[in-house]
Amino acid sequence: MLGLSRAGRGLVGRAGRGLVGRAGRGARGPSGAPLRGGAAEGSGRGLAVGPPGAAVRVAAAEGFGRGLWAARALRAGERVLEESPVTSSPPAGATGGAPRVCWGCLRALGARPGAEAGGRAFCGETCAAEAGRWSLGRGPAVSPEEQGFEQLCGPGGAGTLPLLALRLARACARGRHAPSVLDPLCFADVPAASSEAAWAEPFEAACAVLAAEEPGGAPAWFDFAWWSGVLGRLHVNTFRVDALGVADFASLRAMAAAEAAGGAGGAGGLGGGGGNGTAAYVVASFLNHSCEPPLVQSFAGGDHRISFTAARDIAEGEQLFTAYVDVEAPREARRGHLKWAYGFDCSCPKCLDGD
Repeated sequence: MLGLSRAGRGLVGRAGRGLVGRAGRGARGPSGAPLRGGAAEGSGRGLAVGPPGAAVRVAAAEGFGRGLWAARALRAGERVLEESPVTSSPPAGATGGAPRVCWGCLRALGARPGAEAGGRAFCGETCAAEAGRWSLGRGPAVSPEEQGFEQLCGPGGAGTLPLLALRLARACARGRHAPSVLDPLCFADVPAASSEAAWAEPFEAACAVLAAEEPGGAPAWFDFAWWSGVLGRLHVNTFRVDALGVADFASLRAMAAAEAAGGAGGAGGLGGGGGNGTAAYVVASFLNHSCEPPLVQSFAGGDHRISFTAARDIAEGEQLFTAYVDVEAPREARRGHLKWAYGFDCSCPKCLDGD
């Protein structure tokens, strides 16, 4: 089902560090790693998100750590939350094949891109300029250092998460985000030996990229502690971007082939496939899972901006949920996949009813 999947390690398309808000206090994340809370914590009625009259707030959620709640009554069909990502990336290995997507906003491209910059294809000049300013290399072509980094992240390699982390590092180095932008999110407490074994080589390759392109070299804050902290949070806090609007038949056919090849991962392949790419958000990452979610997730604009719409009337103070997996899949497949990828046993009403 397009638009309903999370991406991450194990989910072939979703990656992230375990959120207490997703898995619950005392839960364990991928590979059995215990999940830890982030820096920010809601209290009382929670932290409002947005201007007065905003639809959602962040607050503690018993059994889930933290979550999003309805700050006021919401009507069926109402747009509850819309958010641009902190960082996003096409699928690992996208340079070598379809589906062709914009390297800025992940919009599907036809045979002819709207613009090209730095060896990348874009949907238009505006997107190319924005990506060039914040998330891509500074040169007119892909540097040898970045080519090596992307090869390391390609099929069978380190995957999409380091690509997201490098783009985020560039945005922080250039002043778009603070290096601590993801700190409020929870994370999987991965043992130091495991994180170093998995993430040290991509870190060294990313260091080489930043040292070659940033004035004065890599920023002082860009060390392995920052890198592992970001990857840990991304490991369970990223979304697969399943944006509609495939631009031509060749791209549609390639996307179907990629989905078929990648969709077998995990418990029955739920949430498999790379989609248009992967993205990380801050507010949306506080949404916990239910197999009967009151929110419908979509990428209505055809790019990486995510939207959540009320599937029914929602009362003020009701906790808001989204679906991490295909809710039409059999119960045991859903629960097995959630346990494997996120480390929790789903106890939503649908699962408890045996549906």
